[in-house]
Amino acid sequence: MFEEWAGTKISFDLFERNGNTCEVWFRHSGLTPQLECYSDCGNGWDYFLTSITALAEQGKGMPFVGSRG
Repeated sequence: MFEEWAGTKISFDLFERNGNTCEVWFRHSGLTPQLECYSDCGNGWDYFLTSITALAEQGKGMPFVGSRG
């Protein structure tokens, strides 16, 4: 399904801050502007990372409910 992602790596690094907060660093290594899906993937990651933030901070995220064709 994600053929262009072959050879790429997704990673999350978590860092404790001030004893009660956490900083998350996200990387999708190998996802470059030369790939056809780059723009769509960037928009998708923006959406899902915003959803994860909302879930952590407010208790309610924005799960993707669209169909997978």
